[in-house]
Amino acid sequence: MKPHPNKTKTFDRILDLLAAVGLIALLAYPIGFYPQLPDQIPVHFNFRGAVDALGPKSFIWFIPAIGGLLFLLLNLLNRYPEKINYPPKWRKSETESQYNLARRMLRILKVLIIHILLYLNLHIIQLALDQPNSLHVYTVSILLCLLGCTLFYFLERNRKQ
Repeated sequence: MKPHPNKTKTFDRILDLLAAVGLIALLAYPIGFYPQLPDQIPVHFNFRGAVDALGPKSFIWFIPAIGGLLFLLLNLLNRYPEKINYPPKWRKSETESQYNLARRMLRILKVLIIHILLYLNLHIIQLALDQPNSLHVYTVSILLCLLGCTLFYFLERNRKQ
């Protein structure tokens, strides 16, 4: 399987950089705070953002592991855009624009997902250390809404091409 040629624009490079920095932070914060964490940390929140389940402090590695896996999978899809499911009918001349649109969508999704996971992990660490901060349901809702709007935007743009 040969990677599809990729003509990366400056905005795409910035998105890749933002995702990479987010992933590094997602790994660095648990490394820095792990020795200070108590044996039990928050692992689940209710709809109001209050902690409703505790788990072992090793759970702090679960979110970075998910983030790293998604980062790798989205990078792989970005490298092979022909593996993505596209509309059944399009002209051969639209292939490159469809691939570029898919790549841009994957990059934006990668940045959003990594930063949502970073936000969640930071709040788990803060709550575990009894710092006066709780998971703000509105912030999480806005971030998830951004994720949904991004998907909707790119799907609509794809449909109109």
